[in-house]
Amino acid sequence: MGNDRTFGSALMAGAWLLAVLALLAAGCASRTVEVEIPPRVELGSGTVGLITFTGVPADKLSQTTTQRFMAAIQAAQPGVRFLELGTVDQVLRAAGRERIDPEAIRIIGQRHKVDSVFTGGYEISDAKPNVSIDRDALRASTRVQIAMTARLWDTRDGATVWSNARSGDWPVARLTLEAGQLPSVSVSDPEEKYGDFIRQLVRAITDDFRPRYERRRVAN
Repeated sequence: MGNDRTFGSALMAGAWLLAVLALLAAGCASRTVEVEIPPRVELGSGTVGLITFTGVPADKLSQTTTQRFMAAIQAAQPGVRFLELGTVDQVLRAAGRERIDPEAIRIIGQRHKVDSVFTGGYEISDAKPNVSIDRDALRASTRVQIAMTARLWDTRDGATVWSNARSGDWPVARLTLEAGQLPSVSVSDPEEKYGDFIRQLVRAITDDFRPRYERRRVAN
């Protein structure tokens, strides 16, 4: 009989302990909240000028890159007002300037009534081969590196208020030769594949314009 009572008391104590732990866990969970961290750069309510990104080599990706950059900014900060100003050559010719500099930016701001201006560009390297050989196979790949830059100018005085740069390298073709097997070749269409690489770089380079979210403990 005494052992039964002891066992019953132990069960009850264990149940109480589990209940207390559950309450504590619930209390801890209720004391954390998700907090939005503002973006490092906020564009506000003014009109933003956007000059078409330059590309090296020059190709149809310039316009695609520009549109993706604008879409990424507007997705991060809905309501941003963009005014597309055209290519660098067009903008400079209209401003009577030879290059983008603080004075050119001030003229562009006055001419187009914009508070700030984005400029940017990307450069795609020549394809570079990479070959590795082991006992049973030969593997070769061709890779390209893409570098992207972007800058935000204040049209009041031509000062740079933000800039960023990102780069990466990606494979555009692979070849594998293994003993006793047929060659395996994988080729990516450069035009299509570069578009995906550009999208990744645009996402990375516009990170400063997106808010972040963190879970933080609330003080008792």
